Order: sequence, then structure tokens, then C-alpha cells
Amino acid sequence: MPRHTIPRPTPAEHSKAPSSAVQRRRAVIDRVLQFAEHLQPAERSLLRCAYDWGVNSREIALLTGLQPRTVRKRIKALLKRVNSAKFKRVLPLVPHFPEPRRTIAQLVILRGMRQRDAAIHLGLTVHQVRRELVHIDATCDAAEDNQQIHDLVASRRS
Repeated sequence: MPRHTIPRPTPAEHSKAPSSAVQRRRAVIDRVLQFAEHLQPAERSLLRCAYDWGVNSREIALLTGLQPRTVRKRIKALLKRVNSAKFKRVLPLVPHFPEPRRTIAQLVILRGMRQRDAAIHLGLTVHQVRRELVHIDATCDAAEDNQQIHDLVASRRS
């Protein structure tokens, strides 16, 4: 069985208390699936099949017409994206970005679209997209700095 699937428990296993390792792993999977809500529908379905429903890469390949190796590579790339620091930093800030920065953040960072493709899709130049991505990084850095200052002030008060 591929290492990226979790077998569903049998009825006899339901009565046993789950170990802390299983609970931690389930918490990680739940967090990944929560982040997957911000992906494109096909990508979200792929992660759900693999991690929520326990379908292995061979079965997903049969359903999609892809090779099992391709399915595994796509899942690995999706996990890398949703677990990246940039994804996690940008996600809570996206609703606060002005247009077109919000759309660029959604397309390039959350959905993994290439900068050139996002520029064509939005009718912008690649330079404009890159400039907005620099602003996004600066906003994330500032938000992180503000959180650190807030945490420091709160710890001194208590």
C-alpha cells in the first residue's frame, strides 16, 4: 500500500482508542484537507480521494486515466504547496488584499499557477504580476512582525 494513504479502520478497530500517533496524523491530514479547500476543484478532489477517502494512487489512476506515478507526483506537489510557509502566510491575508493583488495571490500562491499564465489570464504583464508578488511578500512580513510585537507585548503584560 502506498505510504500516502491511510486505511479505514475496521468495525473492530472502532472500539479501540486511537493512539496518539494516529491522532496526530489525522490532525495533520485534517489540516491539509482544510487548506485544500483553497485549491482548484480537481486538485481538491485528488487530495480528498487520497487522504479523506483512502483511495490509493493506482485506483485514482484508473479513475482519471493517468499513470499511478503521475498521480503520486501530483499529490506530492500539492502537499508541498499547501504545507509551504508561503501558502500558510498568505492564506489568512488574501481577503484583505486589494485587487488585482488578491487575484494574483489566489492564482499564483494558492492555486500554483505560473506567473506568466496568471499575467495572461489577468491581462497584465509578467512584470506587474511580479511587482504584486513583492508587495504580497512585504505584507506577509509586516503582518508577521506585527504578530511578534503583539505576542511580546502580551507576554510582558502577564
